[in-house]
Amino acid sequence: MSEPLTPTAPETRLWTQLEAAFYLGVSARYLRASDCPKILLPGTGPKGKKLVRYDPANVKAWADHCRALRRFG
Repeated sequence: MSEPLTPTAPETRLWTQLEAAFYLGVSARYLRASDCPKILLPGTGPKGKKLVRYDPANVKAWADHCRALRRFG
């Protein structure tokens, strides 16, 4: 029997650009242009471009960092 997922369970899959943008509350275009850490995967994405994914832990850390800069910067 598998354990139920809990809010503290680590995210096990990478987010798409739309998922990361939704989490951050920004547009996909803003996210793409930002310095949020991206992971380029081999393979073919739309129009022959590389697949771009985001590690949820990195996205959350980046968001925290940006909030801290706005608050104290």
